[in-house]
Amino acid sequence: MQPVAPPIAVIGSPNSTTAFTVDILETARDRALDHAWVTFEVVERFNGRAYRKRALCQLGGIVTRNRWHEDPVIRSVIKHQGALPALSGESDLTSAQLTALGVFLLEDDGRVRRRTTLSTPPPSGTPVFPASAETLQELVHTEPGIFYAGTSPGDGLPVPLTLRHFGPTDDGGFGEAVMLGVFGQTRSGKSILASQILAGFATNPQMGILVLDPQGEFGRDRFAAGDHRVDFSIRRLMSSLNQARPVTVTNTDEVALEGPEAFTETLRRAGFFESSTFLTDPELLVTTLGIPHDRAVALLAEGWMGLLGKSAPELEQLGLTKRKAAILAAAIEISRRSMIAGIDQRPQITSPADAATLLMVEMGHLDQEHLRTVLLDTKNRVMAMPTIYIGSVNTAAIRVGEVFKEAIRRNATALIVVHNHPSGDPTPSPEDILVTRQIVEAGKLLDCDVLDHLVIGRGRYTSMRERGLGFAK
Repeated sequence: MQPVAPPIAVIGSPNSTTAFTVDILETARDRALDHAWVTFEVVERFNGRAYRKRALCQLGGIVTRNRWHEDPVIRSVIKHQGALPALSGESDLTSAQLTALGVFLLEDDGRVRRRTTLSTPPPSGTPVFPASAETLQELVHTEPGIFYAGTSPGDGLPVPLTLRHFGPTDDGGFGEAVMLGVFGQTRSGKSILASQILAGFATNPQMGILVLDPQGEFGRDRFAAGDHRVDFSIRRLMSSLNQARPVTVTNTDEVALEGPEAFTETLRRAGFFESSTFLTDPELLVTTLGIPHDRAVALLAEGWMGLLGKSAPELEQLGLTKRKAAILAAAIEISRRSMIAGIDQRPQITSPADAATLLMVEMGHLDQEHLRTVLLDTKNRVMAMPTIYIGSVNTAAIRVGEVFKEAIRRNATALIVVHNHPSGDPTPSPEDILVTRQIVEAGKLLDCDVLDHLVIGRGRYTSMRERGLGFAK
């Protein structure tokens, strides 16, 4: 149906198929137009056929210009005399920008057939009409999952959102799952807005909704932290939909779980595993992950060290599901960090093995070379273990001065150089030997003893001093 209200603007120039310039008519200059919703119609011709289309747009970027005020001579006069009759204000031209929110293909009688796009920019002079609630309803009534989330700040019209189900587009869905986030300060209404969005999705009868509600806001209508002034109920909202949706609230104690994971969790809650030290290594994995025993044996084919350092995606490649791979990766990381945290904060280094023990768990499974130093005081107690360099350890990349920078700043009397081989083989390379020789010579000049250079592999290490590599015999 053609809008009955008079036009407020005409299409100007330049334009594209999604953004348009409009000139505001004199009769509409006194209206509040910023963020207003408007419509215009065009007829596009293709292969001898005419296609009638209506665009729904939002108006913004309003700009007023006066060509007289832009003239240098007139501006000089205005500077001394102020506004000029018949030129100032009266000759102002107001333009704005339109952003297309949707384009709809119309039947001959004006009814909406379906969503579409503009094939060509609209011609200049096309009249632009203010939208109304009835206009919006005519345009969007065929859209699946329409939900009105509020009103427009410009003209107070209801704002329609499309909250479709996640099924195929041929069935009116998005074609894929979407993720929405609601963020804000405490008591800003996040939960109520989330409830409204859920209600919008609930208008799709094909879609089921599961709400995990640890604080009971949704299940018990405890919105706004129980503030009695807030009268909001998601159950009432769901029941007021055109197709009312029942709400079922289930407590975790009422849920019957099936499968080995649920059984393992039940045993854990009962304290069964508090004395599980008698379990074998595969049985620990079976208990933790709920996987078959043969799968656990296969995972431990290389022992626990074979799993240490593997990421969740790498564990997935060994046959675990994404969730179980994430659980095992987290457990391995907890073990690694607990081992590091259990080390004395100021251990004393009495042998290469002491230094290797400090860093082997942390560095043995890195996928890049890291060079670190173990800084020692006069009693060979560890002062710090800073990372000096990440990358290929060679003479071209390593600046020897950087190795000693932190040692000098902390007044360390000695240090041990440590770097890893991502391949897992701790055999020193010729470059390792050359770098070691240069670091040892620099230490002599700086009066800071270089006690050793350790190469860390996977579960193994090499002491270059013990091998006589890079150190004077």
